[in-house]
Amino acid sequence: MKLVPEPNNPADERAVMVVSERGVQIGYLTAERCAWIGAMIGDGREVRAIFQQSTKAGAIIRVTLDGTDPQLPEPSVESDKASGNDFHPDEIYPDD
Repeated sequence: MKLVPEPNNPADERAVMVVSERGVQIGYLTAERCAWIGAMIGDGREVRAIFQQSTKAGAIIRVTLDGTDPQLPEPSVESDKASGNDFHPDEIYPDD
C-alpha cells in the first residue's frame, strides 16, 4: 500500500491518497491525519502502510514512519464478530 500526497487536490491541498499494491486508489487518509503524515512524506521520511481491516466508515491501516514494515496485531475472532467484520483481503502473490 502506498500513501501519495495530492497537493493539487481541489478539495484539500494536504490530501493524502491511499493506493493499493495493485495501483488502485482505494481512498484518502482522514483530514486529521493527512497533514501530519503528508508532512512526514514531504520531509523524506519513508512511510509504509498496510491494510488492517475494513470498517463501516472505511478502513483501518497500519503506518510506520521509520521505513520498517508495519505489523498487524494478532487476529481477534471475538472483535471481528462484535464489529460484524467478515472481510478478508486477497492474499498477495509474488510477481513471477
